Formats: sequence, C-alpha cells, structure tokens
Amino acid sequence: NCMTEQAGWMYHSEADIRKRFELFKEIGVNMLRVEIVWGSVEPQEGQWDNNNRAFRYMELAKEYGFRIKLILGTMMGPPGWFFDKYPEAGLIDQNGMTTRNTLSIWYPDLNNAIKQTNDKVISMLKEKGLWDNIDYIIPALGAAGEPIYPPLWTLPEGFTEQTFWGYDPNAQISFRAYARNKYKDVAEANKTWGTTFARWEDVVVLKPRIQPGAYWEDMLTWYRDCKRDYIRWQCAQVNEYIAGTDKKTLVYIP
Repeated sequence: NCMTEQAGWMYHSEADIRKRFELFKEIGVNMLRVEIVWGSVEPQEGQWDNNNRAFRYMELAKEYGFRIKLILGTMMGPPGWFFDKYPEAGLIDQNGMTTRNTLSIWYPDLNNAIKQTNDKVISMLKEKGLWDNIDYIIPALGAAGEPIYPPLWTLPEGFTEQTFWGYDPNAQISFRAYARNKYKDVAEANKTWGTTFARWEDVVVLKPRIQPGAYWEDMLTWYRDCKRDYIRWQCAQVNEYIAGTDKKTLVYIP
C-alpha cells in the first residue's frame, strides 16, 4: 500500500512528518513515493546538496519501515542555472512559449546530462544507505514524469491551452532530418505534402491545422518516434542501475 504525499510536504517540520508517518502505519501503508528532482540536489552548478530534504525524508521513512518508490526526476526538474547556461536545452511550443519544467528531447547533449545527474543522485543514495530501501524506480519521461507534451497542470500561469512542444531549434533540425531521410528530395516531399518548400533548409514543423494530411501524419510520426526513442533509452538506463537487484522499473503512462 503506497502513499504519495505532495512534494512540498517533505519540507514540513520533522515533527509533522513523524505524525503523518504514525498515521500511515495505522492505516496499513508500507511504501512511500518520493521524487528527487535535479534542481533540488544541484541548485548551483557543481554544488550538490547532500542534506537535501528529500534525503532526510527518505531517512525518516526508512526509520519507520517504509519502502520507497522513487521518481528519478532529472528530466522533469532541471535547475534554473542549467537553462541559463544552455537555453537551447529548453522546449518551445507551437505558440513560441517556453517552459523550464522539462528538457527538450531534441537537445543534443540530453542523454549525457541526464546520465551524469542520475549517476550522481544514485551515488548519493548509496552513500546515505538509502539505495537498498528502494523497491521501484520511475524514470522521468517528461513534465510530471509522463511521456507526453507538458500537460497544462504542470505549466506556469498564462498557459490556457494544451499545445504541441516540438518547435525548438533542435526539434526543427530533427524533423528536417527525418523528412530528408524519408523523401530524399524536397520536391518529392512537396508533392506528397502539398507544400512549396524551396530546399530542405526551409522545411519546418508547422503549426496544427496548417497542413493536414500527409504532412501532419509525418509530423506526428516523427514526434511520437522521437519520444519513443528517448523512453527506450531512459528505461534502459534505469534497468542498468537495478541490474542484479530485486528492484523494478515502473513507467508512467497517462
């Protein structure tokens, strides 16, 4: 029986946390879901917070006999300094809006950035004696841990509609490469799509409803497959961490 608390509740006083833990034990809870996001453990570049409240929360959970279901939240909680240093790592939606709550799956150094951070987080968990108390690991596949475009409820105030988030410069490069590989010649792509791109360098991800039909089907296929590739990589990475243990990987599907 697993209980998920609001992330901010980890920052309550230790006395309040202990009160809740006593109540959880009374109603038969034996597992807690905890998320560790990148921004909370590396608030400044190279400065790792070994006394992060998430770690203390997990230490208390262990004391009370709770097992842990861990969201390895690097993808869904990047620190502000990272976006300031690498603005190209961010997402852009069809309206030109940006969000800092998840990385772009088209950022060229994405896998390396995530692996380095995940390696460090797991190392810290082992150093604190918390690794063995974890039964499940949930790889973060996007905002809220889910492999979809950022859902509205995770976005800042001002976002009033659900949009597609495949419009950052690296996404445009990726779609262009996908189309070029499929059609070889831009004239063939134009014929199929009903478009008038003069050269491959002019091909872009268009907004919804601008070019329905074959073009939009290609866009959606590319969008889906890019996410699938990232999901497969991220799950494989987590599986490497838990190889030889009884831990399991859980995937969130909305």
